[in-house]
Amino acid sequence: LQESKGKITSVITSLAQDSCISLKHNKNAKKGENTWTGKIKKIKDLNKKINKCTSLQEKIKKYQETKDEKLKEEIYSNSLYKKYKQAETELNILILHINKELKKINSKGKCGL
Repeated sequence: LQESKGKITSVITSLAQDSCISLKHNKNAKKGENTWTGKIKKIKDLNKKINKCTSLQEKIKKYQETKDEKLKEEIYSNSLYKKYKQAETELNILILHINKELKKINSKGKCGL
């Protein structure tokens, strides 16, 4: 019976070592990594990283919103400036036409000036 128990234990230990499911033979485990405390620490570290990423994403979103607002303001300002320049040009053309007509009238002597 002892011999059978020893063989079974040996086979189980060998299988656990081959499949890396034994804490003693896990090739990826560091000291304390597979303990409850180690797992909790790892989860907390992951949560910190997630929170940091979320914070960075929020900052990026705020920056993009600010940039978009500034761009909208710039486009609006450029649009108003273009309208102003167009109105100014039209006004200058109108003044030129008025002056031309006044010169015609003055050259004919009808104005009396």
